[in-house]
Amino acid sequence: MLRRLLRRFAPRNDKKRTPRNDTFLAVLLISLVLLCPIVAYSIPADVKDISDTKYYDAVNESLGKAQESIYVSLYGIIVSEHDKLSLPYLLVQDLIEAHKRGVKVVVRLDKSYDYRGSERTRELSDRNDEACLMLVEAGIDCKFVIQDKTLHDKLIVIDRKIIIEGSMNWSTSALRLNRESVTLIESEEYAKEKIGRIEGLKTIDKGDLDRAQIETVAVRNAFLRDAALAGAMVHDRDEMAFDMYLLFLKDFDKSGAKFELDYEKMGKWFGLDITKRRDYRNRINQALKRLKDKYRLIDCEFKINNPAEITLLDYEDRSKEYKAPEIKYFKVPLAYWEYGWSRKLDLRSKFCYLINIYRTEFSDIKPWWSLPLDLLAEDFNVDKWTVMRGMRELKKLGLLEVEYDEALNDKGVFSGNRKPNKYRIKPLLSQEEIDKKWKELENIYGMELVNKARGFAIMIEEGNNTQKVEAFIQIIGRYSEEWVEKATIITTRMRADNPSRNFGYIVGILKRWEKQGHTD
Repeated sequence: MLRRLLRRFAPRNDKKRTPRNDTFLAVLLISLVLLCPIVAYSIPADVKDISDTKYYDAVNESLGKAQESIYVSLYGIIVSEHDKLSLPYLLVQDLIEAHKRGVKVVVRLDKSYDYRGSERTRELSDRNDEACLMLVEAGIDCKFVIQDKTLHDKLIVIDRKIIIEGSMNWSTSALRLNRESVTLIESEEYAKEKIGRIEGLKTIDKGDLDRAQIETVAVRNAFLRDAALAGAMVHDRDEMAFDMYLLFLKDFDKSGAKFELDYEKMGKWFGLDITKRRDYRNRINQALKRLKDKYRLIDCEFKINNPAEITLLDYEDRSKEYKAPEIKYFKVPLAYWEYGWSRKLDLRSKFCYLINIYRTEFSDIKPWWSLPLDLLAEDFNVDKWTVMRGMRELKKLGLLEVEYDEALNDKGVFSGNRKPNKYRIKPLLSQEEIDKKWKELENIYGMELVNKARGFAIMIEEGNNTQKVEAFIQIIGRYSEEWVEKATIITTRMRADNPSRNFGYIVGILKRWEKQGHTD
């Protein structure tokens, strides 16, 4: 019938085509397409719901029974080496155990850019770094997917026949607290398609992961929160005791709670003259005595001409040895020591760096956090000037991003009653990586423009912040170097501790001038 209809209205060789015929043909073909159902092929499969709390047991069992292969494609595996009882950590261990017994394990993880609200930043997310490092070090084929799009999969394929897919990431909140819909499907044909999808993902072609950024040292919250510990060290300017104790925690995994002190190694770390044996050992011993008697963090047995024997003590019961924390702790990256920041920072800045890590861990606006300065000082048992100056130094060094409430409202009028500052701690980079970032900026904009913008950034103590320098480059392009310089000079006339002395205030001045027609 369709063929007869098409022949009837198709133009013959001896007849001219008419608009009427063309229109009818077009309408006829569209109608036929809409009336004919789109055929979707079906795949036979056994289906089982494993939503919510059923997920962990089902996945744990399936991974444990895997004999041939496991393919994983996930948006997030949020684990910590210090939390070995968490469900995500146990699932990662399931993958490692499967690899050890000869199962092929392939893992693909997201490495997309972080967002600030709806705007994408130039910094890559680190949510999966620790999991990837654990898997790579176990010998597993774990790679990040190229950043052109976010990998939002929650997909597992086992032995080329079991597919587990739904909304579940491997995070403690997802596995324990959230409502997550997940289905376990048994189908060889469907598994083949999903494996093809995972194998087709393009991965990042980069070198080794930066272990100093990923590996961390667990520090109990009480070290910061107890008024007799870190806060007291800062108040008394006892930097050697502060640094020495954190070094003990750094080496805890290797040395344990009881160990002999290597005086020469410790002396070199503190930059002491180790040729003057008596002097440098005496300085170290004095710090050890304060850690023992004043702060009660260690026990110490001094021995003539032999290493002192150190025992790290439990915070709550000083008769017991220190144990690695499983709850109530924050994590300091190894980069703090390995990239030399523990030597570059002064004591206030070190203390505030730890505060930033602590507050970020418990923030509901991660990676940002916010608290009024008075409450912050009270919370950590120091005066507000200590916090203010420590934060200021971190900002100057490019380690802390501070977001201030808008200087001007939408009408170009200076507003009062600012909200508390928001803070975002930045990764601790090596000097090599810092130099690389500046070189990249110069390649994009040219050395002359970068130096001009950096000069303005230095005036508001942001000269080591490449993102802020790039922001100055943008406003120079919009308002001209002359007007940016004028606005910056006005802003820098404020006292150094004035919260309005920031980039946002400069932009606010330029916007007001623009509305008044001065920047044309």
